[in-house]
Amino acid sequence: MRFPGAAKLPESSRSSSEDLELQYDTSLEYEEATDD
Repeated sequence: MRFPGAAKLPESSRSSSEDLELQYDTSLEYEEATDD
């Protein structure tokens, strides 16, 4: 997992971290799609 100690966080905090990862992955795909 990219976030150290995330397993120690409450469920709500851990899901927020997952949301951040999803947003980050989506932004990477967007940059790749517009790289042409």
